[in-house]
Amino acid sequence: MDIRAEREWLRQNGIRARQEISVEERERYSAIVAAQIMDSAWFQQAETVMLYQAMGAEVSLDTMTGRRFVYPKCTPGGTLLALQPLDEDAWERGAFGIYEPVPARSESVSPENIDLVICPCTAFDSRCARLGMGGGYYDRFLPQCKNAHIAAAAFSVQQTEKIPAQPWDWFMDAVFTESRVWYRTMVKT
Repeated sequence: MDIRAEREWLRQNGIRARQEISVEERERYSAIVAAQIMDSAWFQQAETVMLYQAMGAEVSLDTMTGRRFVYPKCTPGGTLLALQPLDEDAWERGAFGIYEPVPARSESVSPENIDLVICPCTAFDSRCARLGMGGGYYDRFLPQCKNAHIAAAAFSVQQTEKIPAQPWDWFMDAVFTESRVWYRTMVKT
């Protein structure tokens, strides 16, 4: 199996694994993951945290409070913007069906001003290698977050033995799951 096919197989397995968790368990596990993130020193020291709006069976971080939260907006050019919605009506469905901030009703935040980024995840390994949905949006955005800790939120069933990394992949500093927190043991290769 070539590397692209293997990555897609791992991505689909991770998506299927999280979809097989009951709605009740996903809500309970999501609350545990959110609590672990909020209890972390990284969160406690952060002023600005970038979250995501969960789609489908992703870990939901809706219970997180206490910080300035910014959210990603996918642009047609393949980049992410970090936006802080200014009111409850500052949301719309983006190109991928994900709820995103409306730029005209949000404050733009420079990536250098983000202290902690929490990324969505389809699969991860014990080295904190992460697979997203395959568009590369986060891999292009994260290098700009020079002052941030970078982590992913996932369910433990999404862990795989090893993700074949590509040169552009951005390893996480940690992966938060309902059963434990994985910290990076290898540097980006």
